[in-house]
Amino acid sequence: MILTATVWPAPLPGGHVRFSLNGHTISGCRTIQTDPYGTAICHLVQHTVGKSRLKAAYLGDGRSAGSTSKQLIDQVRWGLRLHGHPSLRTTVLRMTLGCAPRSRGCRVLAALTTKSTTRRRSHGHVRRVRRPVTVASMTARIQAGRTRTLRAQVNARGRRLLAKHPHLQAKLTISLMLNKHRTTVTTRTLRNRPDIGRDRR
Repeated sequence: MILTATVWPAPLPGGHVRFSLNGHTISGCRTIQTDPYGTAICHLVQHTVGKSRLKAAYLGDGRSAGSTSKQLIDQVRWGLRLHGHPSLRTTVLRMTLGCAPRSRGCRVLAALTTKSTTRRRSHGHVRRVRRPVTVASMTARIQAGRTRTLRAQVNARGRRLLAKHPHLQAKLTISLMLNKHRTTVTTRTLRNRPDIGRDRR
């Protein structure tokens, strides 16, 4: 969920907005600096289903004492939570996800990406280009109130990269699919371990 608050007239540089959920300050949104147009943005991940009461408060500046917005009530119908720490072992990506009770079920997309360096020749010169590469991905459905452990095999290109770079880092992005829209729930950085990239017999 993306929360946006606009202060008008646009405040002096350095103005800040605080966002709250159900009377409590949202973690990571305690002091969001406004842009030149007076806008502040807060990214909120909801793990529970039900009504949420949201507010934004401008903390003031040299010419304004600050103000608080009216309460906004939002109905959350989906919620997804990552349990514990995802892992990458022996070319298998593993994670445990829970779908909130009273939700409409969760359709999950998980993608593990890293960056690969390729050489390109242009106008007689060779330059290196780093591009994102998907090394593992999966989709799954989780029933409301249920927890599932999901596993995905690293693809062939990913296995080659993992075997070549013993300490390769990869980014795991877990998203919730709502109709045709995708909402990122969380991201994690996973580091390759020495045994990753070699299948155990």
